[in-house]
Amino acid sequence: MMFSGNEIGPVVEAEFAASSVLLLAANLIKSSLFGEMAVLLVAISKRSQLFQNKIDTVNTAMKDGNIPQKIQEQVRDYFF
Repeated sequence: MMFSGNEIGPVVEAEFAASSVLLLAANLIKSSLFGEMAVLLVAISKRSQLFQNKIDTVNTAMKDGNIPQKIQEQVRDYFF
């Protein structure tokens, strides 16, 4: 109904009821999909943050241990 022309729409009570039920069902499905997408994005963000914490810890340990720059780059390449 939203994408059609102005002259197309329910006319009889049965059409109003059917379109209302269909629009409600479509909105429930759409909200469920958006909810699942939000959960996935949070999980991806959490994994990315954990990985970044590990990289930061490794970089700090290598800097504190005065490890040569070439070896530090090899270790970083291994993690990536």
